[in-house]
Amino acid sequence: MIRCPTDDELVRFVDGALSLEETDRLRGHLARCPGCREAEAALRAIVQDVRGAVSSEFDGRAHARAVMERLDGPAAAEPKPRRASWFAGAAAACVLLAAAYGAMRAPSARSAWQSRGGSAPAAIGRDVGVQPYAVEGGLRPLVSGSTIDATTPLTAGFRNLGETPAFLLLFAVDAQSVVHWISPAYTRSDDDPPSTRLSASTREQMIGATVVFDDVRAGPLRLIAVITSAPAHVSDVESLAGTDLSAARLTRRLPGAEVRETTVDVHDSLGGTR
Repeated sequence: MIRCPTDDELVRFVDGALSLEETDRLRGHLARCPGCREAEAALRAIVQDVRGAVSSEFDGRAHARAVMERLDGPAAAEPKPRRASWFAGAAAACVLLAAAYGAMRAPSARSAWQSRGGSAPAAIGRDVGVQPYAVEGGLRPLVSGSTIDATTPLTAGFRNLGETPAFLLLFAVDAQSVVHWISPAYTRSDDDPPSTRLSASTREQMIGATVVFDDVRAGPLRLIAVITSAPAHVSDVESLAGTDLSAARLTRRLPGAEVRETTVDVHDSLGGTR
């Protein structure tokens, strides 16, 4: 069963702060879940009411901090339902922080997707979504906590709502810190292929590669997508082999890169993870 989104995820959804793939999944859930759909509509109504009441001289950041401090404090004598009370505070914080940033929160009219930052300049973090899949007869979306077999074929799909191409390095790091490449193909140590081109597309496109890792270790497997606005190369990652390959290290190597990580559990042939 697919879980309902947390309060924080709903607030970020209304604020347009989720990634494209997260937005896609949450929209699909709202279409199937009346309770969450009602909560989302109530949150949007609260946000709209608070937005209309914000003064241009109001210190949005300070008030948002005060709201969150009250939320973290002792419960009132007559407690209210957790979801409703959290929505009120979180919506106020969300909108008041938006007011502090100015007109950047105006809704975007260029597509049905709610892009992060509204009418702010295009950015790969807002415009590009990458979704890893397990190929099991059909395509099974992989999210953190998913499980796969060591011989499960893997691929990925993408959307690029920007007007220019983006570029993708997609690889996995297993429990022994060994790097396994998904895209681009990397099979020879003397080769250094460029990142995969992600053409502009409002519909999901597949990356055109499906791989089965030969020697992936059982245990946690980190699927890492590095998205850049200019071509990168396999060597940009391979040069960091033996390190933790964290988002911080990758962005130092590739300034401006968007790094996303999904951690799945790999089962061995006997069904275990160790």
